[in-house]
Amino acid sequence: MSKLPCDRVKRASPNVLALNYASETDYLGMMPELAGRLIVLSHEPMQNTAGLMYYEHVAELETSAVGWERAVDLYAEFGYGTVITDNEYEIERCGRLRDHFGLEGQSHGSAVLFRDKLRMKGAAGAAVRVPRSARVVSKEDVQRFVDDVGFPVVVKPINQGGSRDVSVVKESHDLELLDSASWVFDMEVEQYISGDVYHVDAFVDEDLWFASTARYSAPPLEFLHGSPLAHVLIEPDSDIARRLTEFLSSLLAVMSSPASSAYHLEVIEDSRGELWLCEIASRVGGAQIPELVERTYGFSLPAQSMRSACGLSKTQYPRFGGRLFTSVIMPSPGAKLAAFPSSLPFEWVDEVRLRRPVGDWFPRSKHSNDYAACVILHAPSFEVGLSRAGAISAFLREQVMWAER
Repeated sequence: MSKLPCDRVKRASPNVLALNYASETDYLGMMPELAGRLIVLSHEPMQNTAGLMYYEHVAELETSAVGWERAVDLYAEFGYGTVITDNEYEIERCGRLRDHFGLEGQSHGSAVLFRDKLRMKGAAGAAVRVPRSARVVSKEDVQRFVDDVGFPVVVKPINQGGSRDVSVVKESHDLELLDSASWVFDMEVEQYISGDVYHVDAFVDEDLWFASTARYSAPPLEFLHGSPLAHVLIEPDSDIARRLTEFLSSLLAVMSSPASSAYHLEVIEDSRGELWLCEIASRVGGAQIPELVERTYGFSLPAQSMRSACGLSKTQYPRFGGRLFTSVIMPSPGAKLAAFPSSLPFEWVDEVRLRRPVGDWFPRSKHSNDYAACVILHAPSFEVGLSRAGAISAFLREQVMWAER
């Protein structure tokens, strides 16, 4: 599509376009200054549209070409000077719109670096350790990579998240089970790095550098194999927090990073204590991460990163309150929930959430945010938080009962 002319009035427009996914996203709750100036195209029907300049529900927005066409039409009709999204899968389209209309913010080229895992590793290798990787389109491509690198390897989509369609190939038998004919995404294969998996959830702009660090209780893929998974936040003054923050800083220096952005970084620490890049995204982390960060630091990553992107002043600055928060999520095996404890006998549990009532059918968990139950707890330290997460996991394994239809 040819580039449309951009007049100065519309380029400097105070209006904002949001490519929205979630029905509950409350943009005006986070940015009341945008009342009457916010244009929203939404994948899901939004619960509250009061105060918006324009709202439109576009079914399957994130995968439809209609989203681009409507965004271009709305620029011609209303004009907008800023483009934002709450959706990882809209980041590249937002970049294309900015490039197309000459708007400030993350470019399409930068967005691709933070979405395409092969390009990401290609750039990141100048600053940090990255596993060897290659694009694959068939099982035979994976075999050639294994012949060169050896087992185990990981096969996964190049631009998906949440542990979707990820396979660990440990031996020849696992390779035989791969069904490359069923792949619907562009795929890559990479070395399997064994070790503890950490995540860093950060916000960086011209006057703030903030990073919250945490460790998964197990590799996230274990969740899809039936094991509870915990996000355990780490003391900000710990040695591992310092090392992870330095890793992020080194990485951003070579990644064509936008001037203002949230980041979700995953890092593996191997048995020798070396840090390896798993992946990095220029967005807020998913699952309960924003909530854990806000409970721990009094800082909303979604709200403050969006405010910064729209040129609005911050309403919060991070401050560690002395308590570290942890979430424990339990997967669904694809069954009816027959029994769930009415309460948990731990005074350090803050909240328990169940996605559906007891007696309902729970579809099988397909990604790492597709949980049946979630427990939020607090602890005075990472070690205590990890221990408490283990106690919750054991309790749920014992008390929760599933049944066939």
